[in-house]
Amino acid sequence: MDTLNQEKVDAVVLDLRNNGGGSLQEAIELTGLFIEKGPVVQVRGVRNDVEVHEDRDNSVKWSGPFAVLINRFYGISIGNLRRSNPRLW
Repeated sequence: MDTLNQEKVDAVVLDLRNNGGGSLQEAIELTGLFIEKGPVVQVRGVRNDVEVHEDRDNSVKWSGPFAVLINRFYGISIGNLRRSNPRLW
């Protein structure tokens, strides 16, 4: 993200289409690049218990325009990212 800022990139597009998911920690860290702090992901257990994972870092690495491309095959939820950052929609 530092390079993108230095290169004066106008906007960022995250293409998550056909992304089957991956490390929960990586998803939290990726989301943290775009939001100040707050809830990122909720994991519901087999007993309906909910565990909330948050980004605790106040720094934002990208504050310019950005879009997220998804389709029905993406494996991570961006709902909390959308709620915490209305610039997405």
